[in-house]
Amino acid sequence: MAVRIPPRVEAMDPYVPQPDTFRVKLDANESFVRLPLGLRLRLAFKTLSLPYNRYPDPDAVALCGRAASCFGVEPACVVAGNGSDELLGVAFSAFADPGDGVLVFEPDFSMYRFYAHLYGLTLVNSPRMEDGLPDFEAAKARIAQGDIRIAVFSNPCNPTGSGAEEAVVEEFIRFCEKHGVLVILDEVYMDFFRRPLLGRIREHENLCVLKSTSKAMGLAGLRVGFVVAREELIRLFKTVKSPFNCNSFSQMAAAEMLAYPGYRDRALGRILKQTDRLRQILAEFCARTEGLAVLDGSQTNFVLAEGEKAAQLHRRLLDKSIAVRKVGPTRLRITAGSPRDHRILEKALEDILKEGW
Repeated sequence: MAVRIPPRVEAMDPYVPQPDTFRVKLDANESFVRLPLGLRLRLAFKTLSLPYNRYPDPDAVALCGRAASCFGVEPACVVAGNGSDELLGVAFSAFADPGDGVLVFEPDFSMYRFYAHLYGLTLVNSPRMEDGLPDFEAAKARIAQGDIRIAVFSNPCNPTGSGAEEAVVEEFIRFCEKHGVLVILDEVYMDFFRRPLLGRIREHENLCVLKSTSKAMGLAGLRVGFVVAREELIRLFKTVKSPFNCNSFSQMAAAEMLAYPGYRDRALGRILKQTDRLRQILAEFCARTEGLAVLDGSQTNFVLAEGEKAAQLHRRLLDKSIAVRKVGPTRLRITAGSPRDHRILEKALEDILKEGW
């Protein structure tokens, strides 16, 4: 007898990242900044004393304490996970039953759809406005119908790069609270925008904030993320998550990074500088051609270009061993890279123009 595959799973497409074989990778919104040598040596030394024969701390106490200090909240308001993706899945499984509605804004981070389908939830699309910001009024009208249990969105947004101001977001959270809707506020890119709502979690019984070490902090390879929320919500996360979900090395390394003097601010400054440089390179390219334009207002470490030639440019860059992310048929999302990455990209764009773009 053949194994029965649930229809919702059979209909899903796997998430397939670009292979790590390109000369330049500007497709995954990773940081190009390597950890400083002093920190890497410290991690190497501390690795020698890790108890590899024992399970990791199930509550990641040291790591969550460091994170809480950085976020300006109490340790009891933080739970760590194997990337913020894992904690997103935990939230979907804990706060909604199969068939319940999950409101997402279109477009937004693809893993919201992934976990909604995986747990049998009903995906409800809500529009964004022309500037890429969520249409909160349209979302509130849809939530008022009464079948939504979770609303999730990234701020700033991946992939539009747009960031909504705190007062607007908080008003939407209050509306959702009145209608019994949990808000999962994905602040993975908030280091680049600096309009966080972390400090107001105690004011909202329905707010969970996702944080990551993969972007400005440069620890994508460790897979460490956090949920920040009121203690009663964090207790539920700890009840539902896998007990040893965050391995010992990642816990130690992320905690050391969070405590390393000045690293995060220096890395953030370098990333913002290179994001401005990337925007300049792409704007100069678009000014010399038709069918593609750089979208203004990105508050992240990537730049979005849009137009009828997006797919064509995507193919041409791949041919030159430069990976960028195609978002739909008419958009390219390009991550800020190192000065070397940008020199290679700039040369490739110049060659594309010469080759008869």
